[in-house]
Amino acid sequence: MNRYLETLFGPNGPSLDGRVLYSRPPFALPMALLVFAFGNLLPLGAMALITATTGSTLGITFLVVIHPLVLMGIILALEGQRGGLASFPLIPVARRELAVFVLLWPIVLRFVAVLAAAAQAPFGLIAEETNNPLLMDLNMGGVEQAIVVASVVLLIPVAEEFFYRDVLYRSLRRMGPWPAAALSSLFWAIMHGSLAFVLPLFLVGVLLSILYESTGNLWAPIIAHVGFNLSSFLLILFLPMI
Repeated sequence: MNRYLETLFGPNGPSLDGRVLYSRPPFALPMALLVFAFGNLLPLGAMALITATTGSTLGITFLVVIHPLVLMGIILALEGQRGGLASFPLIPVARRELAVFVLLWPIVLRFVAVLAAAAQAPFGLIAEETNNPLLMDLNMGGVEQAIVVASVVLLIPVAEEFFYRDVLYRSLRRMGPWPAAALSSLFWAIMHGSLAFVLPLFLVGVLLSILYESTGNLWAPIIAHVGFNLSSFLLILFLPMI
């Protein structure tokens, strides 16, 4: 898949090669599904229960703050038991290369998502950004809203990339990179809970998988994902009519 990065960046583009993360033994698929059950389904159920019983935004706050912490905690605990915790280094990224990813990849991901959303709009599938927890008219206080935004922009992308691109994608990788990218991306898109989000986020997920497969460095899709979520927040804040 490296040729796809070369097409976008040219021969002098960024080299984020970092095989330390990628060379770890992958989780077995049953273990990946158990991580999903305890790291995703249980927090979602708790969120629904809290929201139903309190009638407040506490459930959403729980989901977007506690949920990624629980998911990351489970993954890191299992890595520690496997002796793989030392294989999670902060791989250095040159400033020029980091700037390329910070500026270019979120734009690429947003462009693909917008095109997919526009293509499906005639069929009645409208992927509204305001369906997500960044909804600006929620009855939240300023501090609570700031915590939610910080989690959606920073914490959730890290947790989701560790699970969907690292744990799940690599557990499916024996099927080949493209089936693994398609299945893990479809799973990720469906988990956002809206039919209108499935196609745009599926395509975004495939691109994030290509980034990971091409570089072997989980920081590449993490950086791109953070920028993508940040663009969601900025669109809601400054261009709500879109």
